[in-house]
Amino acid sequence: MKKLILLALVLIGLSSCKNKTVEYYFVDNAEKDGFLAFDLPASIIQPKEGISKDAQATLKTLKKMNVIALKKDAVDAATFELEHQKFKALKKDKSYENLMRFKNGNTSFSVKIQGEANAVNQILVFADNKELGFGVARILGNKMSPAKIMQLKEAFNDMDLDGNQLSVLKNLLK
Repeated sequence: MKKLILLALVLIGLSSCKNKTVEYYFVDNAEKDGFLAFDLPASIIQPKEGISKDAQATLKTLKKMNVIALKKDAVDAATFELEHQKFKALKKDKSYENLMRFKNGNTSFSVKIQGEANAVNQILVFADNKELGFGVARILGNKMSPAKIMQLKEAFNDMDLDGNQLSVLKNLLK
């Protein structure tokens, strides 16, 4: 009987201590009031003819992108602060390697990766603005190269993007 009680306590302890990863954060908050969450397939990015073969190869390593964000004015101050603390804890997850950090105006960005240096399976971009809110973009792929993904920024001018599907993302970034 003692062993059964001990086993039950261990199982309860393990289930209540589930690892609060980015994946759990998306699942736990995607349907909550105030949160904006959406998925974008890699197929949304359609390169025009003439884009470099290197950029085409890089695009083929992308699978999809998940985005979740909370605007400061979407919830009451106490809820925002609680969720902001959870968000900050996510950025400390040791299963992701820091790639870079930078600021653009009042927004600070933190880019983290999971995988090997030139074979990354996941890129996380955390954005935090004290006046506007916070969010994270999770880019999933297959053996992505972070350096080549960053170079895609140059090729973005030569790509057709579906405006209807990306309008939400554009508005979020304003």
